[in-house]
Amino acid sequence: MRIVVAPDKLKGTLTAFEAASAIARGLAGHEVVLRPMADGGEGTLDVLVAAARARGERVEVATVPVTGPLGARVEAELAMIDGRAIIESARACGLQHGRDPLGATSRGVGELLLEAARRGAREIWVALGGTATTDGGAGLARALGARFVDAEGRELPEGGAALERLERVELAPRALPPVVALVDVKTPLLGEKGAARVFSPQKGASPAEVERLERGLARLAYRTRPEAAAREGAGAAGGMGFGLQVFAKATLVQGAPRVAAAIGLDEAITGASLVVTGEGRLDPTTFQGKAVRHVLARARALGVPGAIVAGTADPTTVLRVRELGVKRVVTLADLANGDVERAKRDAAALCERAARELLAELAPGL
Repeated sequence: MRIVVAPDKLKGTLTAFEAASAIARGLAGHEVVLRPMADGGEGTLDVLVAAARARGERVEVATVPVTGPLGARVEAELAMIDGRAIIESARACGLQHGRDPLGATSRGVGELLLEAARRGAREIWVALGGTATTDGGAGLARALGARFVDAEGRELPEGGAALERLERVELAPRALPPVVALVDVKTPLLGEKGAARVFSPQKGASPAEVERLERGLARLAYRTRPEAAAREGAGAAGGMGFGLQVFAKATLVQGAPRVAAAIGLDEAITGASLVVTGEGRLDPTTFQGKAVRHVLARARALGVPGAIVAGTADPTTVLRVRELGVKRVVTLADLANGDVERAKRDAAALCERAARELLAELAPGL
């Protein structure tokens, strides 16, 4: 059989490349086509760079010192692929650089935008996801020359909480090439399903701090472009989807289709016997623009059955993915007898075992 292996990362355990390789080892004896995936979240830069190199395109990856989410300098990669710049926001302001839910800034992403422009980029793709910030992109706007001031004309501190005192935004337009924001969620900026209330608790915000951040984002929207706050993806990366629209004139797009086109996913799936995809946790967010959903949707459209290897899975979501032609879901947690820590520790070996189980169960019917 020809089997396409196209997982996203298993967050916190394996990259998409590591997961794909581990699954492939469990499919020995068959023709395996590896297409590691991403959807605009962490890992997108690596996937796009690898695909471009495989196509023989000119690729340069530079390490750029920028402002991290807590204000200290960090190093973030910037890729140039035949004149298109690729920025991964988590490289500049991801949770790996520390947590400060009220004060974390996206300034480093703005600095990467300026560096991409300085290097002559004809277009900039910004992958959103995995950030420590909930500042609505105010930090990146500061890097582009904007000022955020209170009623007394004093400049506000960095971070999302200070925005609840925002009175005026002073813009200093900077020339940028066209910017495309790759989002992996459909979250709006505000409300119960918005950036602060859904994602800031994962970044360390208490219930009271969540409400402060919500007020700050609402104030930012009111003082700039309220209509942009409701767009799908505006709440991505702590509201950076909104900020990129307002301060960098960005176009918001779902990241998974863009990445899939870049890696030739449809071409790989066409004529295959099976597609195996995966992610760290299969849950309702899988249906909000995540890589796994897109892979399964394309497989179904092309008449190829799918299977999933996940770290853990929500039972209701397991039932839902059946609608996308999924034959089987195997979780590493189940293979580890419910020991989630062991599932993380032995993720590669368990991915290989999961693939063998999929073959044993599905091969006779394919």
